[in-house]
Amino acid sequence: MNRSVIFSRISWYAGCTAVVSFPFSISLSQMGLAFAILFWIVDRYTARQLPGPTFNAVLLAACGIFGFQILSLVIHAIQSTSPWTFIRMGFEKETKDVMLLGMAFWVFAVTEATERRDRIFYLLRIATIILIVSGLLALLSKWRLNNIPWHMIHGWEGTAANRYQHHAGTFFAGTPLMFHIYIPVGFLHSHLAFGALLMFVLPVFMFRVLDPIVETPRDLWKTRTVVAGVALLLASIVFLINNARSAMIGTMFALGLGLYVFARHYWKGKSVRVAVPIAIGLIAFLTLIAFAEHLHERLYSLVISLTGQEKHTDYQRVLLWNATFGLIRDNWLLGVGPGHFQSSVETILLKVSQSNSALWYANETLQRGHAHSDVLHFMAISGIPCLFSYLIFFILLIRRVVEKSERQFEAWKFGAAGLLVAGLYQCYFQDDAVMLPFWILVGLILRLTEPKSVNAKAT
Repeated sequence: MNRSVIFSRISWYAGCTAVVSFPFSISLSQMGLAFAILFWIVDRYTARQLPGPTFNAVLLAACGIFGFQILSLVIHAIQSTSPWTFIRMGFEKETKDVMLLGMAFWVFAVTEATERRDRIFYLLRIATIILIVSGLLALLSKWRLNNIPWHMIHGWEGTAANRYQHHAGTFFAGTPLMFHIYIPVGFLHSHLAFGALLMFVLPVFMFRVLDPIVETPRDLWKTRTVVAGVALLLASIVFLINNARSAMIGTMFALGLGLYVFARHYWKGKSVRVAVPIAIGLIAFLTLIAFAEHLHERLYSLVISLTGQEKHTDYQRVLLWNATFGLIRDNWLLGVGPGHFQSSVETILLKVSQSNSALWYANETLQRGHAHSDVLHFMAISGIPCLFSYLIFFILLIRRVVEKSERQFEAWKFGAAGLLVAGLYQCYFQDDAVMLPFWILVGLILRLTEPKSVNAKAT
């Protein structure tokens, strides 16, 4: 066995580790990505081949997002009194995420072989099962799943650094059947990140159910469809209690794209049949809203928030967005530089508080580590050019998503597109736990829709 084959296999197994482990360990998945990229490059060098696939417009636009961040960081660093400190802060807080983009390049390259593409999808299915099961466990667990070893050692106590999950409701209170439910985060660190991962996979379950209903209704009771239906129901319950509204809006956009693709390329005249399951879903949702007042107070607030009613923290986004607009107005070309959003926005918040003392407390309690919007954040830290790259990237990606590919894999394409809409209300591009699986899906989308794809045999 020559060295090139060894390096290729190390890269493959490391990359597979990254794919299957993202629902429960971002550290392990990032380590797998690092080894996958390293040995992929070494393998290409050893084989005297270029290190990676030919650039396409989607990946080029993705590189532009981070390229303009780096450009902004370097220019601001040159103008600062401590250039290296400025650059270090930028890379530690934000620009380091450019490394995760390598996942899209790696997946796009290795899945040129049909055998390996199918294996990646198989691992994604395993990761999806882990994601849903961890959500169901977290739904009933007072303790965060990723902190359970710590809690076991420390007598199941909680601290500020090792918090319990947020309580969502109590059922059968005062009876032997009483149990509590909690806002599920799975093995992740926040309900927003977990909600984004659910956004990626919910369209898969949805169209595994809708496709046979529309195409061949008699197949509805086949084992595969029933299993997909049960999985969809369980995932939807977890998603509802998770209450990541930005991810829910993104999911609606993703499902809309999916309906368009299936209606255009597959269902055609049969598309009218989809009205029945959609009507059933709407009736179920409206029924839930109608009886929400009879739920536990905390659960009631979660359900009602889905109708557009404000949460108690929604005002914070408005205040922060207002301050962010001030940053963009004064730094529209290059932004304030990656890693320097918080310090810059705090200056504006201070001025606002000084001119309006009634906003002192509200401004002081804001979570100002990012802009709570990918669009605003990119404009604030790296200016209009970065935003253009971001928008061009998603436009090109969505063009690929709506192209016809292989029917059995179509549903995997839509969730990634939902991040565009979800990112209007949250900074998902700043979250490693979200972006690594996102770039996996991007690589697969590009491979599925690549017109000159060669189904080579895997090494």
